Amino acid sequence: MMSRVSRRFLLAATILMVPVAGYGQEAVLTGTVTDSTSGVLPGVTVTAVLEASGNTLVAITDQRGT
Repeated sequence: MMSRVSRRFLLAATILMVPVAGYGQEAVLTGTVTDSTSGVLPGVTVTAVLEASGNTLVAITDQRGT
């Protein structure tokens, strides 16, 4: 059986962890890479950086330039 202090600690820890779940969000970045004549560019390496956290995503465009 848990002591009263243990239950209070567990409750407080649970309450404090709820806001952390909000930081687990993901973003979606979509688009088409084109040149100056609006032709699509397959095989281009695209790098997206979230400057606030330093997270980096690297992707390569497909045959349609997406």
